[in-house]
Amino acid sequence: MRKYDGKNKRNIGIIIGICILFAVNLSADPMYFLLSQKKVNVEFNYEHARVDNIDSTDFADLRHAVSCEWERLFLNELNDELDDHEITFGDHSEAVYTMLCNILYVSTNGTIIMDIRFINTETLEERRKLKIQGRGGVFGSFANLIGDGMSRCGENLGELIDDKM
Repeated sequence: MRKYDGKNKRNIGIIIGICILFAVNLSADPMYFLLSQKKVNVEFNYEHARVDNIDSTDFADLRHAVSCEWERLFLNELNDELDDHEITFGDHSEAVYTMLCNILYVSTNGTIIMDIRFINTETLEERRKLKIQGRGGVFGSFANLIGDGMSRCGENLGELIDDKM
């Protein structure tokens, strides 16, 4: 029979400590919760957007006319960036998580600043909050310039999520 010398207890303690440290590091990763997801619901909010050089009523009319196109551009770029992962962002009300996209600012060239919040769809617990900016366009109508900004926001967000997954 082997004599107990205390080394085994110390080694087991070190192994347990490493396992706990590894588990804490994984769960502390801000985007770790998305790894097990196949779908994420997305909602857009333009209500508090500050828009340069356009009346809020005119922007509301423009938004109602073309916001579906802007959102499609955003989602296409986001999902294209995450093509290697088995996750899609879109109209998935049954998803565990919802990504709330609050448009904060729209410049005259269509540059967008967006506040992104990931929440648990059922409990409304916030999991992650960040800001994304997408540079607008150079030529075209104001609606097209905003579409360029939304597209770049989707691309930038996709790159950020891809780096964290």
